[in-house]
Amino acid sequence: MKRLLILGVIVLIAAPVAAQGKIVTCESENNFNNECPAGGSPVTLVRQLSHAPCQEGVTWGVNPSNGKIWVAEGCRAQFRVGHDAQGDQNTHGGYLGAEANNRAYYEDGYRAGRGDARNNQSMAYQRHAGDYDSRFEQYFARGYREGWSDQHAQVDMKASPEGDEKPCRPPSGLEPNAKAYYRDGCHAGRQDGRAHMSMAYERHAGAYDSRFESPYRQGYDTGWRQTRNR
Repeated sequence: MKRLLILGVIVLIAAPVAAQGKIVTCESENNFNNECPAGGSPVTLVRQLSHAPCQEGVTWGVNPSNGKIWVAEGCRAQFRVGHDAQGDQNTHGGYLGAEANNRAYYEDGYRAGRGDARNNQSMAYQRHAGDYDSRFEQYFARGYREGWSDQHAQVDMKASPEGDEKPCRPPSGLEPNAKAYYRDGCHAGRQDGRAHMSMAYERHAGAYDSRFESPYRQGYDTGWRQTRNR
C-alpha cells in the first residue's frame, strides 16, 4: 500500500503544468495582408481592435506552412497563442468571456474620458466611436463618463483655496451624469465669463444632452457668476 501511495505522488509531481497562453497583436494596415509570428498553438482571437470584421478563415487564420498568424482586409486583433489558465473554457465566438471584454472596453473608455476632461472637452464618448466595438458600447460609455468625472473631480480637489475661483463642485443629491453635466456647464460658464460674454448657456447647446439641460444650465450660471463677481 505504501509503495502505491509513493508512486501516486511521483505521478502527480511529474505531471506537466499547462503554460498560460501569450497574447499577440496582429494588424492588417490599410487593408494589406500581414503575417505575425505566433510561436505556438492553438491560436484564438481574444479581442477585435478594428471595425473591419475579423472572421476566421476569411480575414484571419494561421499559415500552415510557417505557423504564423495572418490577417487581411483591415482586420486588427489580439490573439492568444496556447491555452489560458482555464483551458479556454471562457471563450465564445472568438472572444474572451464577456467579463474580460467588458472590463477592457470600460478601461479604454475611462482613459478616453480623462483625456477629454484634461483637454477641457465636453463629456461626449461618441467622439471616440472608432475606438470601441458596438457590442461593448455600454461599457466604453460607462468608463468614459466615470473617467471624465474623476478627472474633473481631481482638478477641483487641487484648486487652490487662495485662487480667484471656487471649484466647480456640484450640489449634493445629483446623480453621476447630472454632476458631470453640472461641471461641464460650470467650466463653459467660466470661459464665457472670462471672455466678457453674456450669460447664455444656450450657445453651448451642442455640449449637453437635453435630458441634462437643467444641471448644465445650473452649472453654467454658477461658473459665469464666479468669474464676473470677482
